[in-house]
Amino acid sequence: MTARCTAAEHDIRTHAVVELLLVGTPRQEILRYVAEDTDWGINERQVDNYIKGARDVIAKTAERSTDVQFGLGQQRLNRLYNDALRVQDLRTALGVVREQNKLHDLTTTKHVEQSAPEPFEVVLTRKPDEG
Repeated sequence: MTARCTAAEHDIRTHAVVELLLVGTPRQEILRYVAEDTDWGINERQVDNYIKGARDVIAKTAERSTDVQFGLGQQRLNRLYNDALRVQDLRTALGVVREQNKLHDLTTTKHVEQSAPEPFEVVLTRKPDEG
């Protein structure tokens, strides 16, 4: 029987699975990775728990907390943006910002109706000459 992992180990494992999900790794590949490339020593049900935990982390990233796809998209865009800035690829960074704006529905132009101010009257008076 494998000893329980610490909270820190659990967090590291969960974030490892987040990284796998971010690059589109399917469940079967995650199972294979955990079995062959880690020393976690856990069963399939426990891997599924990590996948669920990773999806929860992704969902929390999103402002729409129940939309895992939204969170996944946001985290992928964040990663692309950071990678683009790291290599000073400003064109790609700008493209990522545009995509993030689309993801957040910030691309629509909003029309603001302005009303004219109330008419007013200007009265000029002369000051009497002092003298």
